[in-house]
Amino acid sequence: MSSLSPVPIDQITSGAKNLVVKHRQTWKLRDHHLLTTEPVTDPPVSTEVDDFDPLSSGDPLRSYFPTGTHIKEDHNGLEVREPGGKEPVHYKRACFLQPDEQRHVCDIIITGKGHSAWGQFNLVRRVRPCDGFISFSQDYVDGDRGKWLYRGYLIGNADGNLAGRWRDTLSPVAVRGYEGCFTLSHRR
Repeated sequence: MSSLSPVPIDQITSGAKNLVVKHRQTWKLRDHHLLTTEPVTDPPVSTEVDDFDPLSSGDPLRSYFPTGTHIKEDHNGLEVREPGGKEPVHYKRACFLQPDEQRHVCDIIITGKGHSAWGQFNLVRRVRPCDGFISFSQDYVDGDRGKWLYRGYLIGNADGNLAGRWRDTLSPVAVRGYEGCFTLSHRR
C-alpha cells in the first residue's frame, strides 16, 4: 500500500509545532508512451518531431495538460485530443513496447485509479521529458473532495520513491495555495 506523508505548510511557516500526518493512499498506475519514428536524443533536443506535433504544454494546475484536453483510454493505450480541432495523438501502453521502441519515447502520460480514506479518485500525470519531473492530477470520483496536484521526482531506480509537494488546485497559480510535502513508495 502506498502512503503519502504531507506536512501542512501553514504549520511550518507559522512557527507552530511541526505536524506530520500519514495519509495512506493506494494508487494503481498505467504508463503510456508517445513514440516517434526516429530515436529520441537524451535529453530531447526539441518537443516537436517531424512526423507529428506532440501534445502541447498546458495548465500547471492540471498536470500541464491544455485546458479542455480529452483523454480516452482503451486496452492498447490513450487517444488524446486537444481543443481546437487538432488531430488526436496516440500513446501506446508501456507494457506493449518492444525493446527497440524504448529509444523512440518522446512523451509519457500515466493514468490510474486509487483510493484513500477520503474516497476513490482518478489520476492522470505527465512526465517532463527533459528532467523527469512528474506532475499528477488527482480528481476524486464523488466530486466533493476537490482536485489535488502532486509534483515531484522519482528518487532511486524504477522501484524507488516519489517525493515532492502536493497542493490544492482551487487557488490560482500565482497565489500560494494550500500545500505540503509528500513521499510515495511501492507496496512492500
